[in-house]
Amino acid sequence: MTSNGYDMGGNSDQVTYACKRLNGAGSITVNVLSVEFVHNWAKAAVMIRETLDPDSPVAWMALSANKGLRFGRRLAKGENTSQTGASNIWPPQWLKLERLADNTFTAYYSADGSAWEQLGNPVSIPMAENVRIGLALCSRGTEQTPIICTAEFSDVTMTGTVTGDWRTRDIGMEFNTAEQLYVTLEDSDNNSATINHPDPNATTIDTWQEWNIDLKEFSSVNMQSIKKLSIGVGNKADPQEGGSGNLYVDDIRLYQGE
Repeated sequence: MTSNGYDMGGNSDQVTYACKRLNGAGSITVNVLSVEFVHNWAKAAVMIRETLDPDSPVAWMALSANKGLRFGRRLAKGENTSQTGASNIWPPQWLKLERLADNTFTAYYSADGSAWEQLGNPVSIPMAENVRIGLALCSRGTEQTPIICTAEFSDVTMTGTVTGDWRTRDIGMEFNTAEQLYVTLEDSDNNSATINHPDPNATTIDTWQEWNIDLKEFSSVNMQSIKKLSIGVGNKADPQEGGSGNLYVDDIRLYQGE
């Protein structure tokens, strides 16, 4: 995983979160192989949160790049986060977070994935029956000075009624630089045509959008011999360095016209 989120904690979180749904009691266990040392407090975690809102009630067990372990919990929406720590522990390390049916959360860590130690005391956090469960990462970068952090996870296991596909969300983050989005087609004679998205700030859209393009708009290329399709951001004719953010593209399709 990669993230440029500021932190998990305080009154709200700024993290990259890969998650599924959990109904009722359950747990998540993972081996954190590495956390890139871009900041002492860059952290990789297992996390259970009520919603994807930044200030949601949440519990997490995190391993930092250079400051050890933290068991964090926000007991109610918008409240400050409490933490329990343990120093002198570095990657690789196994982490586990457990939720009981009565919404009691307990955090554990292990050097080998077999002999577990509990960090702090179990904590009661009122949450709905259906919550999110998954992996979280923050880099301690800021909007003014983004820092990209990479963490490696392995051996992810979950117990309980876990459903859905893995979904990744940048929670509490609005780091995408406003840029033009474009699609370029190039044919076998190296002729190319570029079509811009109708919204010049398309990279700031934070919901899934469908963009339909009539192929007639690519009039300067031979549609019978297309060899390359590319998607980019910014000004294709005058590219500039800078900018930051994440862009997800899926389901590129070709439909036959009427």
